[in-house]
Amino acid sequence: MHAASWTKRLRSVLLSCGSLLFTGWLSLAALAQAETVHLASGEWPPYTSESLPNGGPSTELVRKAFAEVGMDVEIDYFPWARSYEYVVNDHYDGSFTWQQTPKRLQEVLFSDPVLQHHFMLFHHKTLDLTWTDVSDLKPYLIAQVAGYSYGERFDDAVEQNQLMTTIVDFDIYALRMLAAQRVQLFPSEVNVAYWLMRNELEPQQSQILTHDPRPIHEETTAVIFNMSDRGRELQALFNQGLQRLKASGDYTEILTDAGMATGIVP
Repeated sequence: MHAASWTKRLRSVLLSCGSLLFTGWLSLAALAQAETVHLASGEWPPYTSESLPNGGPSTELVRKAFAEVGMDVEIDYFPWARSYEYVVNDHYDGSFTWQQTPKRLQEVLFSDPVLQHHFMLFHHKTLDLTWTDVSDLKPYLIAQVAGYSYGERFDDAVEQNQLMTTIVDFDIYALRMLAAQRVQLFPSEVNVAYWLMRNELEPQQSQILTHDPRPIHEETTAVIFNMSDRGRELQALFNQGLQRLKASGDYTEILTDAGMATGIVP
């Protein structure tokens, strides 16, 4: 092949690649300038709630990360399982925050990790709980919230009917059942459970509940998006905004000011 012909072909290839990259950049830039992100969420104070200042630190992080890339956010609140289905079925752009599971990885897109969580087994103080493995929990009736994952080991045991569970829509329902001894165990994110015990339960109910010091599950959670071209663009934009939020120090400041430094993802 003549050198001139090769140079011409190489220039054509480079121009084509540059055009594709530029088009992709324009697509993200246009989306960031023109769009509002519609998110479905649930009540999970103190991280996120319609009644908390700024919607809670989780909500504030999501809003500010999108604001870093010039996007507004509108949030509607539903039971968690319904929020998830709305994303899967493309009724909403996304939802926050969710743990990765094998099933969810096939159905939605995940952002970079936003928060770190520690799940503990809450129980009535009269219960003498001793356990080292999920299999040791077989004798107990356990409350779990619809749509939540409590880690692969626990989830698998539930699916295989190795544990006795009852499903509720909200964490507060499970804590009330626990106080009334209608269930014996409730795995809950530690900050969530104690916030609800301080703010939603009667003092005499809170005083009779405690948690086992051994975590049943530790996880990071993220924003999820539907598996569409728009979902992929929003995923990329959110990750950009989150990186900027961390670089500026605002990410750490929001969680530290909320008393949730344990939720920081390095």
